[in-house]
Amino acid sequence: MEIWEALSVFGGLVALLMVISIPLQLLPLLVIMPISYIGFFLAFKSIFSYSENTPTKTAQTAPTPDNGRFDA
Repeated sequence: MEIWEALSVFGGLVALLMVISIPLQLLPLLVIMPISYIGFFLAFKSIFSYSENTPTKTAQTAPTPDNGRFDA
């Protein structure tokens, strides 16, 4: 599964939760919105992260593998 497909499934779930919260006077959005923002931020960092451990031509150290995780 490509990352864009997983991201669109996640976006669809967030949109569904937002639509469900409309009859509930939008109070669940106080929980849904911050969680969705954090989730999209971590997905963005995972997709477009620049590895700080990229080897240069002058460096002789072995690069560490990038597993795509973002540890804050």
